[in-house]
Amino acid sequence: MRREARARVTRRLLARVGGIFPKLGQFASTRVDIVPAHYRGELALLRSGCLSEPACAFASALAPLSDRLSGLEPDPVGVGAIAQVYRARSAYSGEPLAVKAIKPRAARDWSMDLRIARWTCRALDPLTRRFGLSLRDGFADLQAALEAHRDLRDEADAMQYVARACAENGLRVRIPTPVFPAARDLLVTDFVVAEQADSLGIAPEVARQAVLDAMALLFRMIFDIGVVHCDLHPGNLLVDRDGQLVVLDFGGCRRLSSQTRTAFRALFASIGTRDGARASALFLGMALPYHGAKGVPDAERFNADVQALMDEVHSKNVSNFRVARFVEGVFRVHRRHGLVAGADFVAIILALLVFEGTALRLAPEADFQRMALEILMDPWSSAGQK
Repeated sequence: MRREARARVTRRLLARVGGIFPKLGQFASTRVDIVPAHYRGELALLRSGCLSEPACAFASALAPLSDRLSGLEPDPVGVGAIAQVYRARSAYSGEPLAVKAIKPRAARDWSMDLRIARWTCRALDPLTRRFGLSLRDGFADLQAALEAHRDLRDEADAMQYVARACAENGLRVRIPTPVFPAARDLLVTDFVVAEQADSLGIAPEVARQAVLDAMALLFRMIFDIGVVHCDLHPGNLLVDRDGQLVVLDFGGCRRLSSQTRTAFRALFASIGTRDGARASALFLGMALPYHGAKGVPDAERFNADVQALMDEVHSKNVSNFRVARFVEGVFRVHRRHGLVAGADFVAIILALLVFEGTALRLAPEADFQRMALEILMDPWSSAGQK
């Protein structure tokens, strides 16, 4: 009972602090490899059960749509760290709609959240530098990502862009469609009836297929579309009545340059073919010199370390590959040679780490590398052109 009580207190504390901390709890809820079951169960409640604000607090945000919405339900169907989602109906057609609104408290306390995040990055920076990652140097990118969560217009753009690319290329995924032009603090989409992929009501084979579809989507976003979703945990991976994958919450997306997409295509090809020399050049291109480092990495030693890493991770499935171990290996090489990871690299690695927790639980036999190579061999010609 004490373990369950501690887990419950942890979940409540993360929910009360708000900001990025519920996001950390959501991520931890998927990690069957490192987080005990009693903690995972509690932290999973953070996917849609953060502290809510009363419906009256959103009156000013909803006022411009008062003639377009009807039957707005008083209780939210989902509560995140930054926004709440309500169910309503279209005043014109009667169709069910999902109304996502930024919490007034989140907007009001934003500067405090950023100060907490900045302090956390500075405090953890000496530790993360040991793994080849500078949180302090990357805080500007973290701040930009947090700011993107606050502007629902960016989320609407990302949803439409990814949905269009998937539709044009026949990828089996459903993304809610914005119904009205989004505002900074308000987004209205069609309401999708679906359950989280890890729900007890979802058959294991259906959940497994949803995870495989999500894996394909993630690689397509990295390689072809150029908009990577960094928050693919089960709270945002749902399955509808037809067994189709539904993806929510595109607020945590990052746009990737064509250079980054090209580099990651080449990197995954290098992993699949154990080409350490090529991977070495790619790592160097995506890394930054460690502050205070002298000179450039010794090419021969750097290539040897990267080749050893390629040999270690080649031809392993989800259960054995472990993105976390690969990342630790990459950062270990970075640290040894006076480098730190660039922002785009960190964003893609974060997306893979968050998704990996779901894959470990629902499709542990899935082959990350094979799917990546299959997608590399069949590039989309109509995506990633924005």
